[in-house]
Amino acid sequence: MLHTSPRVDTRKYIPVARNIAKPKMAASQITLYDLPTKKTNPPTCWSPNVWKARLVLNYKGTPYQTTFLKHPDIEPTLSSIGITPNPPMGPAGPQSRYTVPAIHLPDGTAVMDSARIAPILEKSHPEPSLHLENGLHEQAGPILGQVARPLLGVFYPLIMREVLLDDVAPYWRAKREAAFGCTIEEFEAAKGGEGAWQAAQPGFDAMEKFLKDNKKDQGPFILGSQVCYGDFIIAAMAESMSRINQALYDRLIASCVGVQELHEACREWFEKDT
Repeated sequence: MLHTSPRVDTRKYIPVARNIAKPKMAASQITLYDLPTKKTNPPTCWSPNVWKARLVLNYKGTPYQTTFLKHPDIEPTLSSIGITPNPPMGPAGPQSRYTVPAIHLPDGTAVMDSARIAPILEKSHPEPSLHLENGLHEQAGPILGQVARPLLGVFYPLIMREVLLDDVAPYWRAKREAAFGCTIEEFEAAKGGEGAWQAAQPGFDAMEKFLKDNKKDQGPFILGSQVCYGDFIIAAMAESMSRINQALYDRLIASCVGVQELHEACREWFEKDT
């Protein structure tokens, strides 16, 4: 579920129709919807899910603009461009009606969810290829979940304290506390700390094995020298962890051999972060 930038987008592919709309008004270029951070002004990307989509755009060299949305503005903005809401339950459990990333294409198509965005962009901008046919992104997503879910008690308090805008944090806190049935501080005490990292270690081990077993040569990516969308799933997590808190990244690369090499090999595609 990364080096800190001085400047301050998993699950199996689901048919895209449910979250694609063609509103009457078309944008002049691709718009990517992202989340702001108080760490930088102007804002830059920090969310792992948004990085999955942004990496695709950057890798393909696709021109785009970014609109940063505060959490309370996500639903009204995305519903206004014709995107239908997520169902209450997703593969990983309860989910918000509207989430980022989302993109608005020049023809008016609007797409939400990085898993849906990737195949849309692969079709509209086929080169360089994401090699979705190899299915490695579908394997990487569940493995990433084995890492990220046990670490929510570490991630969420840091996001609330160090990343979210001060006027957004109370809204975000209320949503999470209603879902957890306890305060963020109680959640952190119960699910955070060293116990969270120990619980995540089987996920790190699975990721390390995944990175090792799929190599065709000595290159830094999952397949070796060939880049694919599966690489971006893992690299997005790494970049996000470094931007949330450098200590998270340091612990990540100490826990899983191969992640740092993959992440650093993707460095050029993290340069455009706004």
